[in-house]
Amino acid sequence: MSSTGKISEFHPESDDAATYVMRLKHFMVANKIEDNNKLSVLITVLGSKVINTLVDLVTPDELDSKTYDQIIELFLNQYKPEKLTVEREDKYRVPRYARDQPTDDLDNHLYAVESNRKKGVKQKSNKVTEDELSTLGFVCEMEIEGRKMSLQIDTGACTSTLPERIYRQVPQLKRIPVIPTKLSLSTYLGETLEVKGKIYVKVKYKNGEYVLPLIVVNTANEKAPILLGRNWLEHIKLDWQSIFAVENNSTEILLKDLKSKYQDVFEPGTGIIKSKQIALHVKEDAVPKFCKHRPVPFAIKPLVDKEIDRLLEDKIIKRVKTSEWATPLVVVRKPNGNVTLCADYKITLNPVLEVEHYPLPTTEELFSELAEAKVFTVLDLSHAYLQLPIKEESQKLLTINTHRGLFSYTRLPYAYGLTEVLVSDNGGTFVAEEFQDFLKKNRISHKLIPPYHGCSNGAAEKSVQTEYSQCNQWSESRRGVLEKKAAN
Repeated sequence: MSSTGKISEFHPESDDAATYVMRLKHFMVANKIEDNNKLSVLITVLGSKVINTLVDLVTPDELDSKTYDQIIELFLNQYKPEKLTVEREDKYRVPRYARDQPTDDLDNHLYAVESNRKKGVKQKSNKVTEDELSTLGFVCEMEIEGRKMSLQIDTGACTSTLPERIYRQVPQLKRIPVIPTKLSLSTYLGETLEVKGKIYVKVKYKNGEYVLPLIVVNTANEKAPILLGRNWLEHIKLDWQSIFAVENNSTEILLKDLKSKYQDVFEPGTGIIKSKQIALHVKEDAVPKFCKHRPVPFAIKPLVDKEIDRLLEDKIIKRVKTSEWATPLVVVRKPNGNVTLCADYKITLNPVLEVEHYPLPTTEELFSELAEAKVFTVLDLSHAYLQLPIKEESQKLLTINTHRGLFSYTRLPYAYGLTEVLVSDNGGTFVAEEFQDFLKKNRISHKLIPPYHGCSNGAAEKSVQTEYSQCNQWSESRRGVLEKKAAN
């Protein structure tokens, strides 16, 4: 039986969603399609690109478990351009992404307008005073796609925006496909901001969970933050009391700012030092040694399996089928009940390993150099050894034998028998005299500062993962306590 008319696939770049739904409705009426067949027709004609997007939006549910009306509603919400109704000369503002200025120094605002809005509607541009700008710096933390992130609140912004730089840097966001949108953003001077599209993200704040849109924008300002606009505020009730609360503790303020500026450094998980790879060298007469795996107690076997799966997922180890070298696994229980996997290299690799000797300073030498220091900073690296990548040709030497087979480390394993030189010699550390010269040359006062200065030993620049909970400031009153602990 021939059909009346033809419905082509929906193209988000050129087709209007509302018009498409109207055509589809009349197509089904003209062809007398029954209600129980409408869903099948809809899924058939929309096209693979649109269907894939809708499948992602309803995950973990199946798309064909939804009704025809539910999918139509989802389709319109996704592809119908946002309407911005201007009832008066209002201030639909989001801070301008300045090229050379930090967020707190903004002097212009963005107006979010629909790309096909009615012609002739004038909006009033507003100059921003210094007092007004100081009120734009409120920040709140939310969990976006399982990752804690800082968002700058702007109640004058009609939509929440995400700089493309952050989108590409955060793995949890990068894997979400960008959906085309007809929304346009421009400054009140008429400069158009490049809109890359829209993504839907899972958001957790306090006890609430939401799925909300973020507009991905391209901005030249590398310090541009994620903006929390009114479209999110309509759904999320912020804890304004805690946001407006004044933090009197200067250390807390400093650490909070440090954590916000270097989110990747303090992100839970295992980082990687990108500037250096470790090469292991064995003696010329070294004979490969292959050891059988050691039995794992049944009580901790699930924990060991879980840790092996984590190392595989983080690409810290990789599975190998054969190897001349094999070192038995050593399982170490941690205070929190979890386990750490090490390897007993002292019976396989260490005796034939050639190591450059590095003189480690003694406690007395360290404190003699720091005798005049007044402020101390403690940086605790997270999984320090595992942040060092191993060269491909050296990975075979670090093969471990487990109850699940052979695995090779792609990162330096925990130092159970391996010398500490490989880690201690990696940081390019500053001795006291070098550090003092650095401060004098650059006119920097000696105090706790973010890690883009020399006192971090370049850790931030190397993307070294750091434990935020261990960032402590030792004041003059506690100096004696520190010296006593170090001496012991």
